[in-house]
Amino acid sequence: MATKVLSVEIGQGLTRVVEMDNKAKNPKVYHYFSFETPADVIEDGMVKRNDAFVALMKAECEKRKIKTTQVVFSVNSSRIARRTVKIPLVKEKRIQDLLNASATDFFPVDMTQYHLVYSIIDKMTKGENKGFRLNLLAVPNELTVSYFDFAQSLGWHLNTVDYAGNSVLQILGNSYEKGVDVLLKLDESSSLFTVLKNGKIHLQRNIAYGINDVIEAVRSNEIFGENLTYSQAIEILNNQNCIRPFLNVDADYEENISEELANAKTEVTESLQRLINMISRVLEYYLSHNQEDTIDGITLLGVGAEFNGIIKLFANELNHEVRVLQDGEVDLVNKVSKESGLCVSRYAACYGAVIKPVNLIPEQQSGKKVKDKQGNGTVAVGVVVLVLGILTAGVLAAIPNVKIYYTNLEKQEVEENIKKLQETGIEALYQEYVTIKELADRMETIYNATLSRSEDLVLFIEELEEKMPSSLLVINFTATSQNVSMSIEVDSKEAAAETLMQLRTFDSVEVVSSTGLTDTLESEEDSIVAFTVECVYKPVEIKEAD
Repeated sequence: MATKVLSVEIGQGLTRVVEMDNKAKNPKVYHYFSFETPADVIEDGMVKRNDAFVALMKAECEKRKIKTTQVVFSVNSSRIARRTVKIPLVKEKRIQDLLNASATDFFPVDMTQYHLVYSIIDKMTKGENKGFRLNLLAVPNELTVSYFDFAQSLGWHLNTVDYAGNSVLQILGNSYEKGVDVLLKLDESSSLFTVLKNGKIHLQRNIAYGINDVIEAVRSNEIFGENLTYSQAIEILNNQNCIRPFLNVDADYEENISEELANAKTEVTESLQRLINMISRVLEYYLSHNQEDTIDGITLLGVGAEFNGIIKLFANELNHEVRVLQDGEVDLVNKVSKESGLCVSRYAACYGAVIKPVNLIPEQQSGKKVKDKQGNGTVAVGVVVLVLGILTAGVLAAIPNVKIYYTNLEKQEVEENIKKLQETGIEALYQEYVTIKELADRMETIYNATLSRSEDLVLFIEELEEKMPSSLLVINFTATSQNVSMSIEVDSKEAAAETLMQLRTFDSVEVVSSTGLTDTLESEEDSIVAFTVECVYKPVEIKEAD
């Protein structure tokens, strides 16, 4: 194993890089830096081929005399589908096989284009709930391939691709073992919302709003400077107070600044309204489904966590205590930041991806790359495969003869049992059984004819409440014994897509179709996406009458 590794997070605006020890316990940081990501490099987590970006990355590493070629990436993408699932208690080495066999039950998509990755949240070994609770991810194959290609273009060896939702948790150590806490990673084009309950993931959502709008608001206002770069705008947000403590412009608070600057701060603050609204909706969704829980606090990390004034604004608008990751509450954070000066809120995903990653690389891709790198071993591998093939052929040739032998033994045993039963007069008893069985079957047929999916309507509605996006509003609801028709409004096309995807996971639904999608602008910030959904019930399962 290499002694050092580069850990990289490629954001839409900034690329973050940390050179550190390649070990899980107390890794030391040697270098860390960030630079602007060129346009058209990253699209929803997937890296595109870009010679300028490759040259820039090489130049930044050479500037710091970094020779490390082992690399780890931390990735966030809305294309990575996530679910919390429960499976039976099996041997841990069999979990992946079990998940692969049931892949389409968890994610109703073409699984030839995805691969499954999991991490264990809980292992229950006693009682009726025995089994595993897993954090399950469906990862697009082309996403991980893009990171292989990018690493290869730099002459790097790809160790791991980690999911950012896992990366940020690793740096926390055991600091959130009790209570209910929210982690909010504020990145350029999206935000990652995670609820930790007693140290374990209870809810994780990818919010389709980040801090790009507030950065552009600073860049477009000349009072903060002319022709500002992306990085310069971030530095201004970090070092100057550009954000008001309230969204409401009429809120009562004193500030001795010019009218021009006050207006500029109002514009910058209002650019965060959509993000705050979405965070508030996810909070409300969680609390409405977990009414016994109380949020202990919200911890900010990511690029936006460093913005001056964002803590007060979020605390006032979300009505919860808000803090930043680097404020001294996490032991591991203190150790890392003291020794290296690392700004943990910005580089949390890079640092955490090395500690205990959830490797998004499928085995077949890993195997392919190992083979390419170790071409000299191809002949040796071929010889091993040939020998194994010959041995396997011999075993397969012997199997039919063994089966025939045991089949003959079973046949003799069955014939002897039949002869003994005939001597006891069992045939008359069997005929009586057949008569009673026919009568019971007719009774069961009559009973099942009375069954209808309408009996499951309450369960359907409960599942609707559990799985639908928090922004969903049902305008019209019509149910028959064959189907359910709903007129629905949500606040974005992304939420509409999520609604359809979740409906296809319902146990009682066989067909889901949608019509009449319209996107209406409700105000300057919000829009309404309206459409109609028809859900056709699955055929009623035949049940045994009591």
